[in-house]
Amino acid sequence: MAEPVLNPRRSPRAPIVCVAHVALRLDTFVAARVLDYGPGGCQLEVEGPVDRGDRVYLKLTNESVPGSALLTGRVAWSSRAEPWRIGVAFDDDSLTSKAARKFFGLLEAAHPGLSESDRFLDGLPGDALLAPTPPPATVPTLSTEEAKVLRTVGPAMRVDALREALGESWSACRNPTFALLGKRYLVVGAANELAASEWAPHLAAATPRDEDLASPEASGSSSSCGGRRPATKASLWTRLKERRASR
Repeated sequence: MAEPVLNPRRSPRAPIVCVAHVALRLDTFVAARVLDYGPGGCQLEVEGPVDRGDRVYLKLTNESVPGSALLTGRVAWSSRAEPWRIGVAFDDDSLTSKAARKFFGLLEAAHPGLSESDRFLDGLPGDALLAPTPPPATVPTLSTEEAKVLRTVGPAMRVDALREALGESWSACRNPTFALLGKRYLVVGAANELAASEWAPHLAAATPRDEDLASPEASGSSSSCGGRRPATKASLWTRLKERRASR
């Protein structure tokens, strides 16, 4: 029997853009963009690379929701190539948990139908067949990991075959696979040749380098999605310090 794959996310997400002010230290905040949000965490697009395990402080707002959410958490994963994205797992303390759940409820009420609550998956059987759906009218910017998953799946692919095909990059692509399912860019269902052909030109423009998707184990580093940052890329915290010094 094929080995199942568990969803690393603890809760559903809503693929909705929010304005975020993010800091790795309490005294210096910068603007960022929330790509999806749930009561247990969120995905952010930031200015530069961030290391897995870094503590973050967030202030989130959405134009359809009154007030803001003040949250704390840690970086669960981060991309190694632009667009720079990080996944934040919120702290389990009562204050953060209550604020995160309240903000999620307000977002769901203001944007009905956007939450993936009704299609959140705890995991997938290894023999489940994944297939793409047609891309939306306005195709979003995909992460390199999301693009690689969609490109590898093609018209259809079993979960266990996808894991084998991605090899060392699977650890970096498991979370994006479930994110694509939550956004319904992937579904469990029959092969879809037409949808795969419609995605093809968008995926060609987002082709990642193999080394950008290497696993942390293969690179010998503890940072997520492929190991230590290239020396030529200034970390987000370095950029924050430089910005503060120039004031």
